[in-house]
Amino acid sequence: MTHIDQIDISALEISLILTAKTPSSASYEVITSSRTLASGSSVGWVQVHHPCLGHIRLHIRGVLPERLLNQDSIKGIVSAIQSNLQIPAEETMDVVMCSQKAQIGISQATDTTGKIGRIETTRKFEAPKHE
Repeated sequence: MTHIDQIDISALEISLILTAKTPSSASYEVITSSRTLASGSSVGWVQVHHPCLGHIRLHIRGVLPERLLNQDSIKGIVSAIQSNLQIPAEETMDVVMCSQKAQIGISQATDTTGKIGRIETTRKFEAPKHE
């Protein structure tokens, strides 16, 4: 597998700098290339795990600045990482990104055969009531 140590995403004014790599994981530091912040400032991190055991083969976690915590930005980041690490775009995935104020997740649980490999529930945990 070949990869580049820096991924530039000019549309988002960031670069992902590879900080660690194993056969099944990669860690990136998110650096700003914005003129409004000091260019080269660290603004977050992203961890990538692939291939993972089980149906969901790609797991991505990270901390991003608030301005990047939206579906379009995250999809752009995920796409750039998949391209850089040569991970197929149709790979099953679970992505969770957060900032100081919020969290957003993106899932692609259906594989290329149409199989859905997990059961999702909407039940929420309720804390026990104290009397």
